[in-house]
Amino acid sequence: MTTDPVEEGTRHVDRALAIEPGASAQTRAALMRALYEWVAVIAGGRIRPETLPPLAAMTYVLYALWAEVGTEGLEFWLAESCEVRHHDLVEAGCRRIGAPQTLDLLGAVRALFPAGALTDQEEMQLALEKLDEQNVNPVQELIRQYAGAIDTEIPERLHQYFMGHRDEAIADLSQAKRRS
Repeated sequence: MTTDPVEEGTRHVDRALAIEPGASAQTRAALMRALYEWVAVIAGGRIRPETLPPLAAMTYVLYALWAEVGTEGLEFWLAESCEVRHHDLVEAGCRRIGAPQTLDLLGAVRALFPAGALTDQEEMQLALEKLDEQNVNPVQELIRQYAGAIDTEIPERLHQYFMGHRDEAIADLSQAKRRS
């Protein structure tokens, strides 16, 4: 018996909304995982932000930022492959959900690099290597300065946003079902 995608996705959204994100890192992770699973239901396969409805695309790129920074660090997220990190969608998502600390952190990090942003993976890796050669890594200093910006603010603000946009999330599921 296959599960209806709208029912399955609705369960993920409702599970996410039932979680109070501020309690602990574990509860924030459960919240983020539930939202990721909602996106996966909508995607129905390989997740590519450019093929998702706006709310799902925003949720996915913010999840990716949160997950990668939490496991690998901000420098990994910056360097790994700039072309697919959707920095513009991340910043738009931060504005949409009201995540000013994360926006400020990303802006401060971007200001460390020539021209304010690097979109080429090799350029980004070289720039990060140059920063590592300094006695004090300014990216690490910014992470300390903006403690909690990504790991706490993103889940909390996404939770608040979804509290007011549950109907939009369910509508995205219905659209995905019609496309499949």
